[in-house]
Amino acid sequence: MVELDPRGLEILSREECLRLLEPGGVGRLAWVVRNHPVIRPVNFALDDHRLVIRTGAGSIYIAATSSLPATFEIDKTRNVDHTAWSVVVNGTIRVADDNVARQLPLRSWAPVRSDHFVEISIADVSGRRIGPDR
Repeated sequence: MVELDPRGLEILSREECLRLLEPGGVGRLAWVVRNHPVIRPVNFALDDHRLVIRTGAGSIYIAATSSLPATFEIDKTRNVDHTAWSVVVNGTIRVADDNVARQLPLRSWAPVRSDHFVEISIADVSGRRIGPDR
C-alpha cells in the first residue's frame, strides 16, 4: 500500500530512498556558515550507508574538518508527464578515509584537482514521489 503525505505525494521508504541514492550521480550539499546556508552541487557515491564526495581543499572540505551538520538532496523531474521524486539526507559531513574512498567509482567533474574525500552520514533519509495520477 502506498503511503501519502497531506499534499498527496507518495512517501518513500528508507529502502526506496537508498535505492535511488545507490547509482550515485549529482546532488546538492547544504550546510550553514555564519548563519547563512551554503549549497553546492556535488557528485557522489553511496558506500555502506554513507555518501562520499570527492572534493578539493575549499569550502566543502573545510566544513568536513569541522564535522558540521549537513543536508544532501537529489531529485529527478520529468516535465513531459509531471512525474518527479526527491530524496533528502540529513547527517554530519566529515573527512572520509581516503584509502576506502579511493576504491569507489567516483571522479570529480571539476577541472581543478580534487584530492580529498568527505562523507555524509545518513542519520535520516526521506523522500517523496509524484506521478501523473496523483
